[in-house]
Amino acid sequence: METDTAARKHQPATQESVTEGKLKRRARSILGPDDKDFGEPGQITVVDSYWRDLPFMVLFYVMLGVLAISALAFQHNIPVQSSSSVPSHHGQPAPWTAADTSLVWEGCGVATMTGLGFAVVWLALVRCCPTGLIWLSLGLTLVLDIFIFAAAFQSGDSSGQFFGGLLVVLQVCWMWCARSRIAFAAVMMDLASTVTSAYWGALVVALGGIGVLTGVLTLWGYSALMVLSITADDADAHPAANTMAYVFYAFCMFWIVFVKRYVVHCTSAGCMGTWYFQVSEGATSLPAAAWGSLKRACTTSFGSVCYGALIIAVIETLEMVMRQGQSSKNDAARFMSCCITCLLGCIKDIVEYLNSYAFAFVAVYGDSYCDAVSKTMAVFYGAGFTMIINDNLVDTVLGFGNLGCAVLCGSFAVGSVAASQGNTDSQGWTPPMTLAAGLGAVIGFAILAIVNTAISASVRTFFVLFAVDPLVLYNTKPCTFNRVMDAFSERWGGQRNVPCYAFLQDAMPRQMATYQSSCDDPEAQPITSNMY
Repeated sequence: METDTAARKHQPATQESVTEGKLKRRARSILGPDDKDFGEPGQITVVDSYWRDLPFMVLFYVMLGVLAISALAFQHNIPVQSSSSVPSHHGQPAPWTAADTSLVWEGCGVATMTGLGFAVVWLALVRCCPTGLIWLSLGLTLVLDIFIFAAAFQSGDSSGQFFGGLLVVLQVCWMWCARSRIAFAAVMMDLASTVTSAYWGALVVALGGIGVLTGVLTLWGYSALMVLSITADDADAHPAANTMAYVFYAFCMFWIVFVKRYVVHCTSAGCMGTWYFQVSEGATSLPAAAWGSLKRACTTSFGSVCYGALIIAVIETLEMVMRQGQSSKNDAARFMSCCITCLLGCIKDIVEYLNSYAFAFVAVYGDSYCDAVSKTMAVFYGAGFTMIINDNLVDTVLGFGNLGCAVLCGSFAVGSVAASQGNTDSQGWTPPMTLAAGLGAVIGFAILAIVNTAISASVRTFFVLFAVDPLVLYNTKPCTFNRVMDAFSERWGGQRNVPCYAFLQDAMPRQMATYQSSCDDPEAQPITSNMY
């Protein structure tokens, strides 16, 4: 490849070359197998927008139509047994008053404000000290393992001591083996939190998605109540129909939930793709991304979203059916049910993991679901362990963040209720405090889970983009590219050993020749900038 040809071909991505997501960039994978056809490195071509996996989108809307028609066709009055009061443990009416309800609402409000404040602080922490958070999460995991071992030792449980000690040893080995990967995970967390903070519209989409999901599940619940109340009355005469109705409504619920989840995932992934391709280093203004990403996820790519969610919904439904077999009186049936349930659980985890990366291709490049999975497998073939280790480090941090926010919000909700009712030690723990603690913890967990879902989607999308073609990042954001390469080199023992190095050496001979002439030491830093 001649130098001038490479210089003309590999220019930074521009607003005109990457617009409205109606693009299909074909780039050679530098972490995947050599025979995977990703096209020429760094080349971006515009293609006409079309609806991918359309039959699955139609099938999803047909399912929603069936739910609505069933709710109307089988609508009837259901007798409800009412009671004047809810008995307590002593058989007396529970002393629940309107004032108690007001206290719980007040606690929920305090929990909401606390969760929102914690989310802002959490984003700042992820940006400022991601390395410290990773080491802290690893240390907390080790402390929990030691606690399990100590509890088993205290109780004299020999099997518990063995497994507890094994957990401690494995965690120590994991911390030692993963230490060279922490820098790369930290940089990706930093970039993901930066993009999430800049494109906060993705968080609004996630929050609005909860409202939409609530509305659709309300339709589902009403339809299920109307239909299942009829089939339950005829369960003795038609047991198969009753069972099929339960399975159908369980499948519909799983499909609806996962469609919502992947729409939010694609929105966050689209925001990361916009930042990766269109935003240059030090840009003062950012192109709009959240609305365009949401629009594509709900229109041209919605069929792909429904396709991926359908596979998970089928597996979840089969797993639920198999769990019912564990209550059988036949030992052989229970054994087979346990084995099949375990197998389905493993398959579900694998498919969900692949979907988290496949939908990055769907959101950014507009690929169909099958093409996206094929490209994901190509990247996984060359960098599977890197993906798994990086995700484990990042997800551990995010998991502890969700847990910490839940505990903090639950505690503040309890404190608010206790302060409002003038609780003293003699009064003890009251029912409003219990309810406020539970609801506050759920609210806190949900708020930070929305933020962390966007961060997780951004991390996976950045990994896909950097794995498929680091050239775009080099052209648009060289300082960021240097940071990623510096972190990645800790795993490979030097910049020149990173797989991206050979790729860029082939794609950009002029720039890499300049880099080579400035590097007397193989471990030297590439392309110095004011960032160091």
